[in-house]
Amino acid sequence: MENNTPINLNNLNYPLLIFIAIQIVFFIICGISIKGMLTSEEIDPGDYARTPSVSVEGLPSDISSLDKEIIESEILKIVKQNTEDVNLAETKAIVRSDSLKTHFFENQNLNYISAIVDLPAIEQSYQIFHEYSKDEDNEYLYPNDTVIVLCVTNPDEILYSDFDCNDIYDQQTRNSLVGKYIDYLEFDNFYAYVSPDNINEITIHIIQGDMSDSTINKYTREVKSAIESLGIKPELFSYSIY
Repeated sequence: MENNTPINLNNLNYPLLIFIAIQIVFFIICGISIKGMLTSEEIDPGDYARTPSVSVEGLPSDISSLDKEIIESEILKIVKQNTEDVNLAETKAIVRSDSLKTHFFENQNLNYISAIVDLPAIEQSYQIFHEYSKDEDNEYLYPNDTVIVLCVTNPDEILYSDFDCNDIYDQQTRNSLVGKYIDYLEFDNFYAYVSPDNINEITIHIIQGDMSDSTINKYTREVKSAIESLGIKPELFSYSIY
């Protein structure tokens, strides 16, 4: 038998019903908010406005757009290594003008730059090294090694003292760069090279001239000046005469 007893609306607990309704709405809103937060962390591959990127300002004007993109990509790699939240908007890396060094190795038809770039928005700095050539088939150009980005370690060059930088490459990469490019440099009456048994030592091999202290000091100064032209501190090395 069906129970057709009518509901007595006067017996309903309206405050309780209102409370339950508010709780249901609250949980619905929370669910939507949490879903939105989780979704916002995911960056769609086509959402270029939210894709992390670095834009470099102050590079030499003869650098191609492709080379510039490669430099920006390598800076972004080390930024990601040193930044917990990489979901950042486009970050500007500004070349520190007094740090920019350029060199053209004529015999190799090879351009070289070194510079410190500062990223004020995240208070980070890095030193970049880049080689490029108008000759795409240049035998001296190594495609996998055209851009190297290192932490700035020289106290005189550190702008953000609280930045604890972690390298991708070993700091002795600077010594290796000198070992590579010093072979392209030409000196009068001598040549210089990084000693094969000691990456921290440069040997100056005198071809002509005397071995007086004044000559040795003159040649040593020339080598140190050449290393500085690469944006690298000559104090990284000791110097021996052969």
